[in-house]
Amino acid sequence: PPDNCANDDIKLTEREMQVLQQLVEGKSNKKSPLN
Repeated sequence: PPDNCANDDIKLTEREMQVLQQLVEGKSNKKSPLN
């Protein structure tokens, strides 16, 4: 179903955004608790 595809795309986008945020925060803040 198209809804499933859209859902997967959104999940991937959110995941990528989170990873990018973590990378940016890691570079800016090396004290990041997530690291």
